[in-house]
Amino acid sequence: GSLRRAASINAEYMGEQERNRIADINKDLQTIYTELGISEEVFVPKNFPSEDPEEVLHVKDGEVKVEKVLTKEEREANEAEEKARRQEELLKAKDDAPKRALQDMMGGTLKSKNDMELLAAALVKPEFLGVLTEENWNEAQIAEAALYNEKKGELEKAKLVRKKCLRRR
Repeated sequence: GSLRRAASINAEYMGEQERNRIADINKDLQTIYTELGISEEVFVPKNFPSEDPEEVLHVKDGEVKVEKVLTKEEREANEAEEKARRQEELLKAKDDAPKRALQDMMGGTLKSKNDMELLAAALVKPEFLGVLTEENWNEAQIAEAALYNEKKGELEKAKLVRKKCLRRR
């Protein structure tokens, strides 16, 4: 164990010495090149991760298999970034010139179709309408039926407006 550790430390020291020696030679070569007017770059050997003993201690994100737990500062930074992004989207959506121009050109026909689809999707017939007679409805059912009839009237009105718009074309 201790012999292996001593050999490892000796190899590290020799590796560091060798890198320093190569760096010194490269400095000398660069000086000679500039004196001779040679514009060629000096070859610098690339260090491999295995040559740096500290590299063993560095962990890459891809090597971690568990979900990262964010610190309070990281969470706050992410929330601030998300809030800024949402704020920017709201500003962009506030005055969307192409969308406004299309709306003006189409005379609201795109919106009316969309409104009609939204009204139709929101219109859900209450279950008790076909089952109970009006005399047997309680207060909540009366209110629900009134709301349903109101939405149904809005949908019919929207359909009429859409038909008129389509006939004008």
